[in-house]
Amino acid sequence: MTIKMLLTWLAATIGLMVGITFLFYKAEQPPTNQAVSNGAKAVVDITSKNVGTISVDSEQTTEFNLSNSGVKPLKVLKISSSCNCTFGQFIYEGKESVEYGMHAPSGYLGEIAPGKNAKIRMIYRPKIMPVYGAVTRDLYITTNDPINPKLTFSMSAKVE
Repeated sequence: MTIKMLLTWLAATIGLMVGITFLFYKAEQPPTNQAVSNGAKAVVDITSKNVGTISVDSEQTTEFNLSNSGVKPLKVLKISSSCNCTFGQFIYEGKESVEYGMHAPSGYLGEIAPGKNAKIRMIYRPKIMPVYGAVTRDLYITTNDPINPKLTFSMSAKVE
């Protein structure tokens, strides 16, 4: 192999490596300010509630507010939970979804128009998976918000 061929091969290899590095770098970049300002924006006032002391035979329900302060519809893509004893519902404009949970996650549920509000209902049924003492359960909401695509809502209690 001549020196000229070796240098050509070396230059091509370095160029290919630089090109691949650039592509991976661009793929990992967060959305631009333009994309963020032109999209949906999930806003929640609180993400956790302590419901105090409850009986293992009881059912505890709480609701969280979910608003869209963006300029495009906020799509609620999925609801799932951290435990088989925890369920969630999407409530918008008076319509309630069925309950979804750990082993029955939802698919696409709907969208919240810009400037509108919805409720996320969280239901905890301790007797399904009896645990006593301090307990925290989570509900996961997946959205199309480019900054907050996955929201987590928590309920904590002391189960007796």
